[in-house]
Amino acid sequence: MKIIAEFGWFCAEEDSDRFSKGFGEENFNTLIAVDKSTNKILGSVVIGFFEKIDNSPALVTLGFYIVLPEFRGKGIGTKLFKEVINDPRFKNANFGLNGTSYMSKKYAKEFGYDKFPNWQICKNKIKISDIDINALQINPEVTVVGFNDIDYQKLIEYDIKIQGGIRRDKFLKAFLDAKTSFAKIAVDKNGKIVGFGNIRTGVNNQIGLGPFYADSQSIAETLLKKILESIENLKSYDYFRIFPPNINQNADEIFNRLCNGKTVVSSGFSFPQFTKEIIRADASRIYSITEYGLNVA
Repeated sequence: MKIIAEFGWFCAEEDSDRFSKGFGEENFNTLIAVDKSTNKILGSVVIGFFEKIDNSPALVTLGFYIVLPEFRGKGIGTKLFKEVINDPRFKNANFGLNGTSYMSKKYAKEFGYDKFPNWQICKNKIKISDIDINALQINPEVTVVGFNDIDYQKLIEYDIKIQGGIRRDKFLKAFLDAKTSFAKIAVDKNGKIVGFGNIRTGVNNQIGLGPFYADSQSIAETLLKKILESIENLKSYDYFRIFPPNINQNADEIFNRLCNGKTVVSSGFSFPQFTKEIIRADASRIYSITEYGLNVA
C-alpha cells in the first residue's frame, strides 16, 4: 500500500491483510511491475473477486491501478491491466472499478467499462480540528451497539440490500472486525438493523469513514456521533476522509453540520463503472462507501 499512499489515496497499512482475508487468497491478487535492473516498483494493480453465493451476482473488481509518472506512456499500465482482465477464471465475468476523472473515459473506450450508475463517489476530507461531535443529534429511537453484539447473518442481509445483491460475507467481517477499525451497528427498538458504520485508521495520520450506511439521515447522524465518540485519540489525527455518493444530499447535510459549516475539502470524484451490467447499489442509504479501491459501494 506504500506506493498508493504516496499518491494521496486513502488506505491503511492493514488493508492488504483485510483484503486477503476478506476475499480469500484465491480471490485476491496484486500484480506489480518491477524494473529488473533496479528492482524499483513501477506500477501496480489489485484484483478482488466477489463470488456468486446463493444466486447473488458475481463481480470482479480492479483497483489501486497506478504507474509512476515517469514511467507512464510506455505500455506498462496497459500490460498490467490486460494481465488481470485476461485471467481465464474471469472469462465473461462482470468487471467493475472506480475510475478517476482523468481515466474513466479510457476505461470505457478501451476496456469496455462503459456502464455507469447515476452517481459518482465524492472523495472529501475534513480537518479534525474543525470537527464538533456535539453538533450531531441523537435519534432516541435508535440504539448503537458494537460489531460483536449483533447477529452477523442479519448484518450480511442488510449489506446485500445496500450492495445491489453482491455478497460480501467474508469481506465484511475482515474489514469491520479489526484492531484499527471502529465499527458500530444501529438497531431500532425492535432490534432490527437500520444502519452500520466503520472508521478505520489510515496512513498519513488520517482516519476514513466506510462503510457507512443508514436507513435515514437521523439514524446516520446518531451512528456517526457514536462512532466518533468511541475514538479516544480522535484529536490526534489530521484529517477525516469521507466518500459519499454525490446525489446523497442528506450525507452532505450531516458532514457540513459536523464541521459547523467550515470547508469540506474535495479531492474530486471517482466513477463506478462496469463491463456487463450496473451493480445497482442503494445510494440513498450510502453515506460513505466502504473504500474506493475494490468496493463499488
